[in-house]
Amino acid sequence: MKKITASLGDRVEIVRVEGLLAEYVVKNNIDFQIRGIRSFSDLDSEFTMGIINRRLSHKETVYLQASSSRVHLSSSLIRELASFETRLENFVPEEIEEEVYEYLFNYYREKR
Repeated sequence: MKKITASLGDRVEIVRVEGLLAEYVVKNNIDFQIRGIRSFSDLDSEFTMGIINRRLSHKETVYLQASSSRVHLSSSLIRELASFETRLENFVPEEIEEEVYEYLFNYYREKR
């Protein structure tokens, strides 16, 4: 995420949250959460999570719809492509394509 958002400078902060996101939001006085959705099934699970987070934090969740060029992508698909030695350009951000491909390619090579 840091590599992907590097061009945004200090306007974006990437943090790892241990525990409940709702607790992190309250502790850090964050106004709302942003969640991405690709499909109706994502919306279904994210909506439920948003309701729970609202009850726990009294903060809203904003949902952003994925670009139409990305709605078909999933981590499972990316892993499968790499397992067949398929380059991941146009499937993951270019800033991390090589790193992701090498990691997954080596992972699947070791499993063979």
